[in-house]
Parts: sequence; C-alpha cells; structure tokens
Amino acid sequence: LRMIYYSPSDLLEQILKQQSISSHIASMLASTDYKIVISALQMAEILMKKLPQIFSVYFYREGVVHQIEILIGFGISSMTRSSTS
Repeated sequence: LRMIYYSPSDLLEQILKQQSISSHIASMLASTDYKIVISALQMAEILMKKLPQIFSVYFYREGVVHQIEILIGFGISSMTRSSTS
C-alpha cells in the first residue's frame, strides 16, 4: 500500500475543486442577512489568500466578483442618499 501525502493547501484545493463553493458564496453575497454576507466575504477572502490561482478565475465565472461590486455600489449610493437628506 502506497500512501499519498498532500500538503494542507493541496488538500484544500482537491476538496474545493469538487464543490461549487464559488456559486454558493455568490448566492450568500446576495442575501439580505448581513451575517450571511459577512460570512461569505470572509470565506472569499480566505480562499483568495490560500488559492488565488484557482479562485480568481472561479470568482469571476460564478458571480462572486459581480456580487461584491453590487455590494460596493449599494454602500456608496446609500451613503450618498443619507448624506444629502
């Protein structure tokens, strides 16, 4: 029996490649519950720090980047509205 050893980064990559984690994070970012949105942002940040070569592509493809752009736009527009009131 031959044992194959993976580094933690390799193991994380193998597990996440089989899951649709990017689309799951994108749907979490579209939530109206701020706790879910913050959790999604934290997961996205961790994945980009650990495996940027993979998730930079998946996050564009699965809509994570788009959802973050929407959140940024919403924050700016709501701040503008409240300051002009």
